[in-house]
Amino acid sequence: MASYYCHICGQTLGLIKPVDIYAINMTGHYPGQAYTPLDKYFKHTQYTGQGGIVSVYNAPDYETYRQYGINTYLSGCVEVDNGNRTNLLWYAGKDIGLRYNNGGIEWPEDTVKLVLHDNVFKFHHFSQASIYIPIGNCHECGRVIPFS
Repeated sequence: MASYYCHICGQTLGLIKPVDIYAINMTGHYPGQAYTPLDKYFKHTQYTGQGGIVSVYNAPDYETYRQYGINTYLSGCVEVDNGNRTNLLWYAGKDIGLRYNNGGIEWPEDTVKLVLHDNVFKFHHFSQASIYIPIGNCHECGRVIPFS
């Protein structure tokens, strides 16, 4: 079962790794790397009919996409998932995207999930629906986390 922490406890416990969030080019290619964040940017901003499950933001522009990543890094809560991966979640408070399953719309989404936040080469995020995030209080201090 995943554990959830408020942003303050996430920082105190060292779960949120320090990165220069403003220096990350979320759509560019870094010299010498095989992976390009551009693939993730297009996957989550322009639905192209790809199969499987994919979350796509309503606003396809770079600045909105970038701001979702920054907001999530600076104020999101921490999720340590079943695979012991640390993710950040930020509740946007409005519909920001749609989840598609093999071309069909499943539901609107209102939350940003940021994965690999401490790796400037793989840093990326996508939308999720808050109703499927089973949290309410910080695992460390008990503070209410704004989901549920």
